[in-house]
Amino acid sequence: MKAFRFLPLLAAAGCVDQIADKADAQGTGAMLSVDYFGGSDVVGFNFKIERVACDASDAFSPLSIEANVDLVDGIFPGMIELVEQVYSAETRHLGADLFTALEPGCYDVTAAPASMIDGDDWTPSADCSVATAEGLAVVDGVTTEATLISQCVGDEVGALDTLVTLNHPPVVSVDYPTDDRNGDGVANGDDGKFNYECEPVEVCATIYDVDDDPIETDWVISPASGVYSVTEGPLTVIGFDDGHRIWEQCIEVVTRVTDTYDVDVTVWDLGYSGGGITRIEDLVSPEQSRDEMTSPIHTNWAEEPLCFDEHGVLVPAEGVDIHRASGCAYIDAETYYCSGLYDVDADIVEFLCAGTTLIEENLYPNCDGSETTPPPPAEVNCDGIDNDGDGTVDEGSSYGTLYHWTNTASGGTGAGTIGATSATFNSLTDELTFSSTIAKKAGVTVNGATFAINAGPNPKGQGDLALMYFDCNAGSPIINVVAYNGLNTLTSYYDGGSAWGTQAPDRIQSSLLDASFVNASSCTITSAGTTLSFSVDATAIRGHSPLYPASYGWYGMGFGSQLGIWYHPIGNGSFTYTTGWLTGLSAPYSSWLDLSYVGTTHTAVCL
Repeated sequence: MKAFRFLPLLAAAGCVDQIADKADAQGTGAMLSVDYFGGSDVVGFNFKIERVACDASDAFSPLSIEANVDLVDGIFPGMIELVEQVYSAETRHLGADLFTALEPGCYDVTAAPASMIDGDDWTPSADCSVATAEGLAVVDGVTTEATLISQCVGDEVGALDTLVTLNHPPVVSVDYPTDDRNGDGVANGDDGKFNYECEPVEVCATIYDVDDDPIETDWVISPASGVYSVTEGPLTVIGFDDGHRIWEQCIEVVTRVTDTYDVDVTVWDLGYSGGGITRIEDLVSPEQSRDEMTSPIHTNWAEEPLCFDEHGVLVPAEGVDIHRASGCAYIDAETYYCSGLYDVDADIVEFLCAGTTLIEENLYPNCDGSETTPPPPAEVNCDGIDNDGDGTVDEGSSYGTLYHWTNTASGGTGAGTIGATSATFNSLTDELTFSSTIAKKAGVTVNGATFAINAGPNPKGQGDLALMYFDCNAGSPIINVVAYNGLNTLTSYYDGGSAWGTQAPDRIQSSLLDASFVNASSCTITSAGTTLSFSVDATAIRGHSPLYPASYGWYGMGFGSQLGIWYHPIGNGSFTYTTGWLTGLSAPYSSWLDLSYVGTTHTAVCL
């Protein structure tokens, strides 16, 4: 065991009529004979006092004192101010005390914990460490007091003081509660440590300290790259055991990538040094006074069970109870089966996917239990069938789905109130259409927008979504498309990544350089407001290889049976371009429509 030094020196006034030529070491009483708090082998301490020079010019007669002292019949701090400078007032520690009259001068004190004391004989403790204090000054007419800590290992922790106290590390255990411990509406149910991507898991630590010290916790989740969020609940006292506090702290962990995660919690007990709170471990270094526990979270990917309702809309199957965290994007079936990013059986891809689009009728049943009518095979000609109900007979031999969405929600009104808004996406041709009207706001003219859209989730971060900048200021609208950096729609045009600093923009398409991807676009500004619309071929956008890829894969633009949209009309905006690309943007006013997992309708289409 290595010795350590511990600090506070306190002086208390006291009269000494005569200092003997030879100091008389006296213990102050010994009723206790065992560390009944922590169960260490300590029954007392062997004290050694050595006279040392106070400075280079100090001349003195050598003096060495050794004394064995049993544990004192008392519990500290016990409202003793001297001890409360080291420990919290409500804690309980055992110790031993040696009082000795000495000639003025400087002294080194060593207190070694003993597992046996028999007169002058003693046996060193195997559980707790030696404590020392160097150069303690004794002056005439004053008693110098010093408090030391003997740190114990395992289930015991010691404290040394001329008074000496024992300290023990806290003990932590972890569980996955089935109730809502945090009071935030989240509980694990029967799933425990098993979750789906983006489904919160609650993990709770129960902590006990034999000395009833205050405690500090630290949670670490690894691998951190797959963690969406960690929310720590308060550290609270939930009960008492033999007068000692039982603490509990719960965290909510949301993981967004399929993996096994380690949840590590470390707990330290706390004391005081220099008038401030500190870990007792720092006072007894290199000894440790902590406990830690590592437990797993197993994150699984499985498409949330969905079915077609009577309107042909995909909804969660009855009894399904997967509550995913808002804003966290998980791998949907289309991304998994049809993106080419995952090792999926080719026969499954052929059965479920057309190009890179999921044929949902091949995967999802009807909610009433009846079988879903499968789509016509690719080799069957669609001639003579009005699949989309528009009164026109479709022609061609490829089968796909046309998704429709009309907005019914409200949003931010900084640049004006967003009114009639709708979109369609053709899974067969990748044609994306959008139209929106924004009511006039006094002093503000909507003359642009930023736009991102996908199949349900909120933005995952960099590496998965395209972002459109729509500029109404020219004779014809200007459209720039870049990869969304996952941080801010107003910075993605010049900063392509989410890392610290500025990364090169990830540019995809510009109508100033090649407008062939724009089927139609318009921007009409009147006294009543602004209507903007466009139709684009998103094939190249969806097939883009991002400069800053992410593990969940590139989606680009489009939507399916569900829709997520981040649409921000810009008021009184100005746009600057260099060699065809947006290089400057001012957006004094902005409205917003931010939605996720909105249901859509769909019709079959042929080409």
